[in-house]
Amino acid sequence: MVKKSSREFQKCISFMKVVRITMSLFLLVITLLIFTLSASGQELSPSFIPVAPEALSNSSIRCVYKDSEGYMWFGTEDALIRYDGSNAYRYVHDPNDRTSIANSTINTILEGDDKRLWVGTAQGLCIYNRELNNFITVDSIKANHNYLNNRYITDLEFDSQGRLWIGTHEGGINIYDPARMEFSYLADPPREGVLPSTNFITVLVNRGDTIWCGSRGGLLLYDVRTGKRLPLGALQRFSNAQISTIVPEKSGNMLIATTTGQITRLISAGGRYSFEELLSRDALGNSLNAILALSIDHNGNILVGGESSGFNRIDQKTNKVHHLLGEEGDPKRLPTNSIHSIYADDLGLIWIGTFSDGVFVLDNNQKKFYTREKSSGRNPFENNEVRSFAEDSHGNIWIAFYGLGLGKIDVKSNKFEAAVQINRQLTNKDVTSVISGRDNELWLGTAGKGVIRINPQTNQLVYYSLRSKGFGNDQVLCLYEDKTGTVWAGTWGSGLFFYDRKNNKFVSATEYNQPTHIPNTAYVSDIVEDSEGTFWVGTLYGLYELKRKSGNSFTYRLHIPENREGSIKGSQIQAIVEDKNSHDLWIGTTEGLNLKKKNSTQFLSYEMATGATVNAIRSILTDKHGNVWSGGNMGLSKFDTKTNTFINYTRDDGLKSNNFLRKAALQTSSGKFLFGSSNGFDSFFPDSIRTTSVSGKVVLADLKINNQSIKPGAADSPLKKHISLTSKLELSYDQRSFVIDFVALGYSPSANYTYYYKLEGFDKDWNCTRLSHSATYTNLDPDTYVFVVKAANREGVWLDKPLELEITIRPVFWKTWWAFCIYISIGLLFIYALIKIRVERLKMRNEITIEKLKREQEHELSESKTQFFTNIAHEFRTPLSLVLIPIESLMESNEVPSVFRERIFTAYKNADRMKRLVNEFLDFNKLEVGNLKLKVQHSELVQFITESCSAFNEMATKRRILFSVSCDEPVIMGWFDRDKLESVIFNILSNAFKFTADGGEIKLQIKTNHSVISDGTLCRCIELMIEDNGIGILPEELPRIFEKFYQAKSSAKISSPGTGIGLSLTKALVELHRGTITVESTPDQATIFTILLPISSNAYELDENVVALPDVIYSKDHEEVTSSPTSEGDQDGSNGVDKPEILVVEDNFELRAYLVAELQREFSVLEARDGEEGLEVALSKNPDLIISDIMMPKKDGIEFCNTIKSDLNTSHIPFVLLTAKATIEDQINGIKNGADLYLTKPFNMRCLIEHVRQMINSRRKLYARFSHDVYLTPGKATTNSLDQAFLQKAIDYVAGNLQDSQLSVDSMAAVLNLSRMQVYRKIKALTGKSIVEFIKMVRMKQAIKLMDGHKLTLSEIAFEVGFNSASYFTRCFKEEYGKTPSEYLDHA
Repeated sequence: MVKKSSREFQKCISFMKVVRITMSLFLLVITLLIFTLSASGQELSPSFIPVAPEALSNSSIRCVYKDSEGYMWFGTEDALIRYDGSNAYRYVHDPNDRTSIANSTINTILEGDDKRLWVGTAQGLCIYNRELNNFITVDSIKANHNYLNNRYITDLEFDSQGRLWIGTHEGGINIYDPARMEFSYLADPPREGVLPSTNFITVLVNRGDTIWCGSRGGLLLYDVRTGKRLPLGALQRFSNAQISTIVPEKSGNMLIATTTGQITRLISAGGRYSFEELLSRDALGNSLNAILALSIDHNGNILVGGESSGFNRIDQKTNKVHHLLGEEGDPKRLPTNSIHSIYADDLGLIWIGTFSDGVFVLDNNQKKFYTREKSSGRNPFENNEVRSFAEDSHGNIWIAFYGLGLGKIDVKSNKFEAAVQINRQLTNKDVTSVISGRDNELWLGTAGKGVIRINPQTNQLVYYSLRSKGFGNDQVLCLYEDKTGTVWAGTWGSGLFFYDRKNNKFVSATEYNQPTHIPNTAYVSDIVEDSEGTFWVGTLYGLYELKRKSGNSFTYRLHIPENREGSIKGSQIQAIVEDKNSHDLWIGTTEGLNLKKKNSTQFLSYEMATGATVNAIRSILTDKHGNVWSGGNMGLSKFDTKTNTFINYTRDDGLKSNNFLRKAALQTSSGKFLFGSSNGFDSFFPDSIRTTSVSGKVVLADLKINNQSIKPGAADSPLKKHISLTSKLELSYDQRSFVIDFVALGYSPSANYTYYYKLEGFDKDWNCTRLSHSATYTNLDPDTYVFVVKAANREGVWLDKPLELEITIRPVFWKTWWAFCIYISIGLLFIYALIKIRVERLKMRNEITIEKLKREQEHELSESKTQFFTNIAHEFRTPLSLVLIPIESLMESNEVPSVFRERIFTAYKNADRMKRLVNEFLDFNKLEVGNLKLKVQHSELVQFITESCSAFNEMATKRRILFSVSCDEPVIMGWFDRDKLESVIFNILSNAFKFTADGGEIKLQIKTNHSVISDGTLCRCIELMIEDNGIGILPEELPRIFEKFYQAKSSAKISSPGTGIGLSLTKALVELHRGTITVESTPDQATIFTILLPISSNAYELDENVVALPDVIYSKDHEEVTSSPTSEGDQDGSNGVDKPEILVVEDNFELRAYLVAELQREFSVLEARDGEEGLEVALSKNPDLIISDIMMPKKDGIEFCNTIKSDLNTSHIPFVLLTAKATIEDQINGIKNGADLYLTKPFNMRCLIEHVRQMINSRRKLYARFSHDVYLTPGKATTNSLDQAFLQKAIDYVAGNLQDSQLSVDSMAAVLNLSRMQVYRKIKALTGKSIVEFIKMVRMKQAIKLMDGHKLTLSEIAFEVGFNSASYFTRCFKEEYGKTPSEYLDHA
């Protein structure tokens, strides 16, 4: 028994081994089969993609529908959703909005032939208004004759007559005729108070003239024409079935699904039906699983969904059921098995509505690249990094896997197998490159073990080390065999190497003797020899062009990016390929694709801007059509060299990865392309990758103005209908900033549209966008624009024609055409008004110009008169002086007989009156130019006025005129200008006496009061009222009597009417006093002049027109001169003192002769005719005083005075200006220029002589004071700065040379830079002493200073101050001070 058991046990062990070996072989076969399928591209299981998850992820989808415009509609339990591929728009019931949908629970959706969309809800039937994007509830249409009998809508279907059949819950069928606007009803009556189950409609299907109706009570058939129910006949088996849905097939067969899970195909043949059960009750695993969704895809397969059945597909050929159950957490599976609706659209997309997880779409379109998903990892070679491919002479494909070694696809079996024997020998499986040589040997490049040569027959390996002075030894990036069979290797940091067969080793190709060469530290990424034998070596910093010289020696040229057209784009070279047909060179860099055409030195670049997915190009192949296929880090791209456009492919198109690796590409001898990636490799024939046809269109989705979506038909809305239906849009000026949303109605997950848009009239170029579906424009100018948008899929296929929207932006009201018409009208009116105004102004200007010319002529005439009288007055002053001075002398003389005195006095009075007239003329001229100033002083007024009036007493007596002056106050003190007031009184009284007949009466009354003067100040005033009973003044002449040169008509009645300036001057003088003058007159009766003058001090604030009268700087009248008592000895010079020398400079011979005659009595007189001659005399004679006129030829008096006072030789001479120019400004100007005295003509000779005496006496007193002062101060001798400086310099010189006994005038003249005579005269004029006396005086004063110090004896002091003898010093001291030095000391 034991042995038997042992044998059985051994048999069991053997059987287990066989089973284990068999299973291992089976798993290996399965693994190889899977990999083979992965490489050859078999179809994957379908992927379910969620639709608008942010809006639908938790929704229960009750129905799905696609309308004729291309929009997808989803009916949910809480909203109706419109979906355009990017945006989901929700429509819900709003109780406050009559245009909202009737209820938010949506059961069914159907579109009629008129493209109106009908929506059945749980509370009524609605029609979608596309234009206004709102809803019309059918029961609310007033034109309807009746209403729904039940508002819970379950299904909708149109019959052949255009009527809408409406399935309801409990109400049977309602038929709505849109033309007749009425409902009809097909419903069974209640039975014993219970509604029949046939009134619970679930589905309606139109089949010609028959409506198939599914209900909870079975199948119902209705005749469309009569509306009557038809007998079921052979379909009686469905009379009591609870039918969930009915779907017609293209063949005419019908599919009927029940709530019990059965699906039956009704096959119609010759009016007879046969039945085929496609799905039994328990086929989906649950007998209670109701079929709720049934549809047919574009291949005719039946798609089934139910409460918990998952997604099922029944093959239309084999009727085999494929179950695709949901798996939560798998992103490519449905998250639930509860399916409520399935919809197959016209493009082959399957839309699946779930109970609570939203909508999913299944794209049944075949992918361009067929791959398998990543397996569980049992095959380590699957889905790993593929770095390189090589095809041997037998057609086998060798594949370099980084980290795994080498693999092979056998050409005969098309199966992949690992190169197990070779991989076992590899010490480093990080294979980076593989090539097949001419002798069928394999060359491997590794990352760390250099190059390996392999004999595939014997599996023998030979290692080669690649070393240079770089830092990438044995780090191989690429391998290449050239036309001569030489193998080249590019390294990662050690440069370029080639295989030396003779020495059986790799040698560095760095040629240090070449000016340009590939350094031994280069990163070499690719090597290619073109058809002309030129080598192209790519590095990470540029592209080398190598021309062979001999052997393996080359000339080098480096191509790097430059800032010029035609340079290469990108310095990091990734791949190089020569097109076998055109022999053009294609270079891939990290910045794009570059092309170098044959026989050209220029590079063309293609980058993202022209459509590439990314700019980085890692691998390149060219097909027979010249298209360039390139792999990068964002997928695979095909560049069409004819259109210069890119088509981009990604994992969505079936690629195993989007990350393709450097240089990992191969075109096999059969024409198949292999591209290696980080997840295996993809293989395909380029001609099999065809461009997908695209259907669909671009629509406008929304319009936003000022960031607000615009509803059509709303207040102020520019949309009359929805933006998607609008072709023309008119916007107001305030709406010129807007956003337009657009979208391509495409729902394929691989669509990935690119949009191009522009606003014609604003954008110059197309704007390209992928992620954004909107165009924003702000602050557009008023104009008409056209917005154009178009879309293309990833393959560059365009959707239909571009969509256009014409947009007109109205200008703001003030920029409209009618506004411009108004502007033009206003402008024309304005221009007309301007022209009219201009003409009027020109006319007025001409009139004004004429008037101005007239006024100017009058003014010029007036000025001429004034200037004439002024000149006359100035000319009168000198003759008047010659008249008045001799008359005054005669009047003072006792030798004139008494019989002539009265005549002389009469002559004097008339001459004095002429002087007054001359002064009036001058004052009048000053008023004209604004130079007349008040010289106010405080004085008594009554006596002054009385004395002024006394001049008319004699005239009054002679003409028997009663002339009186009266005043209520005996004394009135006040401020006034004596001269001006005297002139006012004189002028008024002169007129009064002139126009009053002999025997008449003139009265002058003086009063005081307080009045407000012209500047608003309340002041004490004096009022003078002069009244006469003369001929009077006419009323019309009263306003003009104060005008300049105006003479009243009454002036003609008198013999001497006057000049016409008296009253004008009077009024000006009164107003200068801030007073007023008025006149009242009755012709031939009385004339009253009233003068009001302020006399308070506050009325005469000092300003530019008012000055307080200072101490008189000149004498005007002889009565005011007070003569100083003078001894006869002083007058006649009998004391023996030389007469002072006076220079008289006057251009008038008579006046000069008279002055000389008068002055010679007392002084020595020199004379000159003008300032130039006077200067010569002054410089030569150095007089003691100069008297000069101002207005003289050659050099006037002011210039003469300034020259005298500025010359050191003459600056000490006192200067008297004697002139007819009597204004304050003239006087100030004279004093500023150095005049010591300013007297105006006519002058009083006694006053002049007295001034001369005083000035000479003052000079003598200064001499005495200067001589007797102990301390010599030049300021006490003169006030002239030049004289002070001269005197101080002379004193300093003498004081500094006291002990020089030879000190003389010559030495002083040399120091003072003057002649001997000039020094003598200057010292004499300033001190009254000669040079010797001056030196002695300085020595004496210095001696007194030493004596006051009490430090030296008198002898020492004498010698110290320059005296050789003490006795001589004592004698000189006594002569100077009247005392001896000893007496002086005793007295001190």
